Amino acid sequence: MVKAGRIVWEPYTEERLAEARAKGEPVFVDFTAAWCVNCHVYERAVIETDEVRAKFHEKKIVALKADWTNTDDPVVTRALKSFGAVGVPLYVLYRPGEAEPVVHDALTKGLLLSEFDKIKDGAVAANPR
Repeated sequence: MVKAGRIVWEPYTEERLAEARAKGEPVFVDFTAAWCVNCHVYERAVIETDEVRAKFHEKKIVALKADWTNTDDPVVTRALKSFGAVGVPLYVLYRPGEAEPVVHDALTKGLLLSEFDKIKDGAVAANPR
């Protein structure tokens, strides 16, 4: 969600992801780490830009931050492995009504805005995972 012009990130948990998906909410998961240079570049150049913040607000996207700074974190490690990823960055978008999420390991502002534009307003997830 966005509050006062900024994205309000919630910590990633499997429970929070399941809850948002069960409600039919779009969810964006940012798999990142403090030591990840590329993560910081994508955050500054793509995610934390006015256009993307506005789209988070417009589409009412739940923003989850999966922090893998501690690579021993079993929850984030398990989630990364579920997408075949061995590291960060990784960006996962769950759109309501779609069985599979959209997964990217690199972003451009145009790509992210295009993916967000495919979120159907008022859609409810048929089979959340």
